[in-house]
Amino acid sequence: MLAPESAEVVMRVAGVVVALGVLLVTACGGGEPEGAEESALTVAPSCTPGTVACTAEEAETQRLQAQMVESFWMQLREGDRIFAEGGVDEPTPVLKQSTSGPYLDFWMQHFRAWKERGNRTEGSRAARIRISSGPGKEGLDPRLVAEYCEDSSASMTITADGREVRDGTRVKGLLYGKVIEGRVKIVDADSDVVDSCE
Repeated sequence: MLAPESAEVVMRVAGVVVALGVLLVTACGGGEPEGAEESALTVAPSCTPGTVACTAEEAETQRLQAQMVESFWMQLREGDRIFAEGGVDEPTPVLKQSTSGPYLDFWMQHFRAWKERGNRTEGSRAARIRISSGPGKEGLDPRLVAEYCEDSSASMTITADGREVRDGTRVKGLLYGKVIEGRVKIVDADSDVVDSCE
């Protein structure tokens, strides 16, 4: 039986502080990762195959789930950078490493529109993610489902003509991962705009 462990880390992204609340599903003990501040985007699995409470299958599940969480933070950090710099026309290497399929397509539509309009973003975005025990999507690994919430309400859009528009939102939902080219990438999401990430 897997038991939840939690870890709170804070990282600085391009001068912006983003609060990261990570709830990972782990087994065999474990705890908060040491030194998980600023640059730490990975959470190592705490499960070691061969221990009484830990099977090889559980260890592999933890490894994949840790990659799922890492991919989320990679794409979030890269997305913040892209929005701040005014968008892109093609997926960056970081986006290709952390996302694929409909999820990558969704973000690329936004990044291209951002560039076409000449917009950029200022401000912070907070986010939370936790591995979910809920159902997966057909054709995807049910172990690689995560609940997330992103709060960009403190951010601001700077338009091409210099206007400042406060249009940030809070989005909450489920992320779905898949192993592609040897690593977990986020491939789809179901989400809604919400009033709070609490």
